[in-house]
Amino acid sequence: MNSLYDNFTSFSDCESIGVGPVLVKLLKETAKFPTSSDFYALDAEEQKMLGSYKSNDRQFEYERARLLIRNSLKYSGPLGKCLNGAPNWPQGLVGSLSHKDLIVALSIAKESQYLGIGLDLENISRVGWYLKDKIINDNEEILIKKNACDMNIDSATLLATVFSFKEAIFKCIFPIGETMFYFLNAEIISFSKNNSISAKLLCSPSKPTPEGFIITGNYAFLSHNNKEYVITSATLSSDLIDFSIFR
Repeated sequence: MNSLYDNFTSFSDCESIGVGPVLVKLLKETAKFPTSSDFYALDAEEQKMLGSYKSNDRQFEYERARLLIRNSLKYSGPLGKCLNGAPNWPQGLVGSLSHKDLIVALSIAKESQYLGIGLDLENISRVGWYLKDKIINDNEEILIKKNACDMNIDSATLLATVFSFKEAIFKCIFPIGETMFYFLNAEIISFSKNNSISAKLLCSPSKPTPEGFIITGNYAFLSHNNKEYVITSATLSSDLIDFSIFR
């Protein structure tokens, strides 16, 4: 039987991968940026934010994320910060960022296609079963263990996938409703070997996503520096509202 571990793939310094309908740019710590272009310069607000981080690694990830946005969009204007800490995307765009272990992941799309997008990258080894009571309920634990057996994959890897997807859901929905919600406010109802995953909302974090709303996403596995990662995406179609929005 083939294992989902067969799907762990390495990636080059900077490349694009598909995570369901979302195109994600991945940037390794070894990738180089030109330093002469204004497109790569942080503005005064970003420089201030950069200096507020005490960790050198966090500073590195923040700067690289902003540079990746500017590089991808060929954009030199201001990139402020929203309430959830995400960039204030240029008009007509939505997007999401994630970073882990000096790797930066980015997805940007047009508002005409998506109302919201969420992206999350996690180091699988850092999400253990000791965290389960904060991440999942009893029904989800049963579902994870059953699917782990069916898919021939370690249950901790699927737990990390669920953790990541719930993070992606938050990043997707919070900018729309600006209402806090938590891991246990979304219940995983299905995921499959074709790398799709779905959750039901147990609260109403925004008008387009009331309690009971089903949000579907995708996941992919990555390998880098002898570490294994999961990256997940969650999207909301612009069809949920009366005006258009992304990608």
